[in-house]
Formats: sequence, structure tokens, C-alpha cells
Amino acid sequence: MSASDYGVISSTFPSHAEAARIGDVLLAERLAACVQFIAVESRYAWKGEIKVEPEVMLQAKTRASLFDPAIARIKALHPYEAPEIIAQALADGDEAYLDWIATETGDISEAVVHFWFDELAPEDWFGGGEKVDMAVKEHFSALYRDWSQSPPVPHTARQMLAQILVFDQFPRNLFRGTAQAFATDARALEISRNAIAHGLDVHLLAPAQRQFLYMPLMHAEDAQVQVQSVAMFEKLGMVQALEFARAHQAVIARFGRFPGRNAALGRTSTAEEKAFLANEPQRF
Repeated sequence: MSASDYGVISSTFPSHAEAARIGDVLLAERLAACVQFIAVESRYAWKGEIKVEPEVMLQAKTRASLFDPAIARIKALHPYEAPEIIAQALADGDEAYLDWIATETGDISEAVVHFWFDELAPEDWFGGGEKVDMAVKEHFSALYRDWSQSPPVPHTARQMLAQILVFDQFPRNLFRGTAQAFATDARALEISRNAIAHGLDVHLLAPAQRQFLYMPLMHAEDAQVQVQSVAMFEKLGMVQALEFARAHQAVIARFGRFPGRNAALGRTSTAEEKAFLANEPQRF
């Protein structure tokens, strides 16, 4: 890669807090390797008047190939009606520094997918306990917060899979046993059904990846969605996953909800649900 494959994005903000907020998003999503903040005085024409304002300039060091997604994120989060956002490719730069930018930037969706399917083993997905909880908190708690507040638009099957992992799986690690563990289930379900409706699920060749793309269907407290869940897992052909899908469907058919969530969600369990929870090892 040459120096022109890297660059700097500049944008001005009304305060250091606003600039830092968006700078942190760029870092968390690996859209920039470094962000810096410079106090400036801006003089500009606006709606027939000359304005003089103290501002803070954010400068983000990144790859030129990330200009478009980084600018899109800045624009989506920026408080100004017509924000200054300028991207400039480099003419030259220290090779070691540019290599470092390359190492620290890239599609965060790929980092999510790599963590779940390459760094974790299958037994970690459902039984990793505190070890996996801590790993998710260390690497992705900031990403969960940022995407919960302002999710980027996914365009590919792998980006959709990454968002489903963040919204459906990661909360169960980050907020285990609390209502927040289920707070973004609806968002994950919307992404899952959208991917299926557009035929994007078949772009994921690994069965395990498609399994997690379908997981929000299994987690839904909705009888009709459970029918779709079983249908997709039948199509997938993973025997154990299909057994779990059918078991989830049976619980919803019986109770209309997952009783195992009642305590976390502050719901009162019926006598039948209490008996179920006392005798069934799978509480969901």
C-alpha cells in the first residue's frame, strides 16, 4: 500500500464533548486508528451572515478505503445541519505509522464475526460462562452501546450477521440475568427476517453462521415467528439446532412466552410456569 491509500478526515464541532463522542465511535468501529482534537476559531458565511464561533476540529487518521463509511457515520451523528467534513489522501507518510493505521482499522463487522466463530469454540457459545462474558465486555461493550444508539445500515450478509451477534448474543453475555439481556432482541429479529426475505442468508456458506443469523427467530416470544424459526432450522439441516428450535416453539405454544425470562423482566410466573421452571432443565 502507498501513502495515498491513507488519509485524514477533518470535521468541526461545537464542543470537545461532541467531537470526542463521534471520535470514540470511529475508533470503536475501526473506522479510524487515531483521532485528535484541536481548538479553532471558525469564521464562515451562513444564511447571509458572517459567523464567528469557537469550535473543535476532529482529525481522524484512517485508510482512504474507509473514507465513505467513516464520513457516513460522522454525518449521521453530527449535530450540525451542514457539517464540515473533508477527507484528504496523504502524499507521503512514515511507513511504520501507516502500517499501524492499517492494523488498527477495518470493517468492525469482520472483527465481530471473527471473534465469535474463530476465537470462540462452539462449546463457548452456549456454555462459556464468565470467561466469554468477560471477553465480550472487554472487546465489544462500547460497540454494543454505540450500535444500540445509532446502528449503521448493514449492506451484506456478514454485516447483518455481525449486527445480529451484537444485538442478540452479546447482550446475553453483557447483561446476563437482567432485562437488558433482551433489550435489543427486536432489532436483531428485524435484521434476521430482512436478511431471509432478501435471500441474503444463503450467502453465508458456513452452517454455523446461518444458525446464528436465524437465532433471533428462535428467541422470539411470538408463535408465528416460531413457525418460521422451525422452518429455517429444518432447511439448515443441523440436527441439534433443529431440536432446540422445536423445543423453543413448544414453550411458546404452551405459555406464549419464555417463563425463564420472567424474573429478569419483572413478570409474575403462573403456577404452571413455576412447575415448568422447577422441572425443566432448559428454561430459555
